[in-house]
Amino acid sequence: MKNILKRVTILTIIIIFIVFIYSSLQNHKIYIGNINILNAWKKEFSYLDNDSITSNRKKLDIKKLISFQHNGLILNKGTTITPNNTKTETVSTNKPKPQTKDPIVYIYNTHQTEKYSSTESDLYNIIPTVMTTSYMLKEQLEKYDIFSIVEESSVNNVLNKNKWRYGYSYKVTRTFLEEASKKNPSLKFYIDVHRDSVSKKISTVEINGKTYAKIMLLLGLENKKYNDNLKMIEYINNEVNKRYPGLSRGIYKKSGPGVNGVYNQDFSKNCILIEFGGQYNTLNEVYNTVEVVAKILSEYIGDYNEDW
Repeated sequence: MKNILKRVTILTIIIIFIVFIYSSLQNHKIYIGNINILNAWKKEFSYLDNDSITSNRKKLDIKKLISFQHNGLILNKGTTITPNNTKTETVSTNKPKPQTKDPIVYIYNTHQTEKYSSTESDLYNIIPTVMTTSYMLKEQLEKYDIFSIVEESSVNNVLNKNKWRYGYSYKVTRTFLEEASKKNPSLKFYIDVHRDSVSKKISTVEINGKTYAKIMLLLGLENKKYNDNLKMIEYINNEVNKRYPGLSRGIYKKSGPGVNGVYNQDFSKNCILIEFGGQYNTLNEVYNTVEVVAKILSEYIGDYNEDW
């Protein structure tokens, strides 16, 4: 009887210990996009999955987030992500830079929960999403003195509150666009960041020994003024492939039954949709591509600056 009681006691202790460990691990998960930031950093910044676009937002320390993700802190099986130590081709240009610290670029994600491969970040339980890409793009644009806003409001929350299906996501982000434009009259460019659902072979290219996540630009033909949007889209597509052959998969023109056909591109002639890689691309591959796209975007915006 004593042996049975002893075994029951030991088993109970083991179960309690397992539950405690599991609970602790759950509390320390990090999700980028519908985020649950690492508890150790909670006092320094937080990312709110807001209930509405009118909620007060706490600032996310972008530099810390990017540093955490890219400067050797995300490791997997001996692999270190170090894009800051990797040289990117520099293209000389005398094009003017915008002379303002007001945000001129609005970056958002109609499909916020689109995920990338987490093979490089499994150790830290980080699940990278297209929202991670948005923050990387913001950081890179700042290197060229171009300031941006990344939309933090939750698309899913609005869908759920209104009992709308997933297909209404563009309707939700339309309200985000309108609200952001009212609050920030300086905004001139609107970039909807996505990722595609294709094989790794289709979404990846190696150029000069460096691996990139391919981009694809989407154009909605049911926007009556789509030719206005096409100017910016063609510039990005042509410049990317001129400097990094094969990095862009081209311009995908969509219309007809079963598709949105507009993608909010009627909101502004500078409203575009870019798909960075696919679900099998790593964060490092996406980062390499973001560096390229940000450089080209900065040049286009510099040219556009003369019209302001």
